[in-house]
Amino acid sequence: MQADNLCIIPLAYIRDRSLSNVIFIVDEAQNLTPYEIKTIITRAGEKTKIVFIGDIFQIDIIYLDAESNGPSYLVDRMHSCPLYTHTN
Repeated sequence: MQADNLCIIPLAYIRDRSLSNVIFIVDEAQNLTPYEIKTIITRAGEKTKIVFIGDIFQIDIIYLDAESNGPSYLVDRMHSCPLYTHTN
């Protein structure tokens, strides 16, 4: 972290930023809404890889479920994109 190779930031701080040449890891992604997923992926610049980690059966947000959460939205929309992969 001292060499700035690893930065931990809240999701709220990525607005108005472009993330280039990074591997962006989002843990507990099952608690994100589709809007928040879109906010993250639209910040990806050149040579950026985004990894969403989460278990859709461990959602803590009362207005989300296994079908309406962000990762489920992402899988539905991106499954045919050649730059996307999904692992269970």
